[in-house]
Amino acid sequence: AGLCNLRVSYDAPPCAPLPVGLENFETKCENDQALLNWSTITESNSDYFTIWKSTNGIDFSEVAMIQTSENSSSQLDYRWIDPNTETNSAYYKLSQTDLNGTTEQFEVKLFNGCKNVNPIVFTDDTKSIHFQANHITAIVLQDNMGRTVLSKTSNGKLNEIILSSPSIITGVYTSVVTYDNGKQKTIKFVYSAD
Repeated sequence: AGLCNLRVSYDAPPCAPLPVGLENFETKCENDQALLNWSTITESNSDYFTIWKSTNGIDFSEVAMIQTSENSSSQLDYRWIDPNTETNSAYYKLSQTDLNGTTEQFEVKLFNGCKNVNPIVFTDDTKSIHFQANHITAIVLQDNMGRTVLSKTSNGKLNEIILSSPSIITGVYTSVVTYDNGKQKTIKFVYSAD
């Protein structure tokens, strides 16, 4: 239903629902172990999820396979605890394979370990700015004149906030990250929009 009924002509290819509608995917520390949570809002002919792990963010190894419900039109919540959690950072990636063997990859998430970790800031290849720390509650991004360019607040459950906006141009920026029950860290960095 939905958009599948809005085809322009009878020659258009048939509409097929996506195998999984992923609602969220997050990592956090629970009882000194990495906890991965994700939810699906729909599942159609879905077979299983695969969890991949890396220490460098490039070379991933399969660490778990989670069976799906195959078909569902309501939200389903999944969780997996890594029994081999290191105190250092690790990267996790989620993929989903449907019944015909087609696999879809989802974004990589950084787990900062279970110890208090200083906030870090980096940009990705889409020029988005990533702020990572334990339990982020606020980010304020200021230009070199001290003017606030962007700000974002959170309920403290997030370990990563991603900002992107056309108003962020090449230049020197200062970010104030509030995290871990009120701690604040000021980080100065150079951003290149090129």
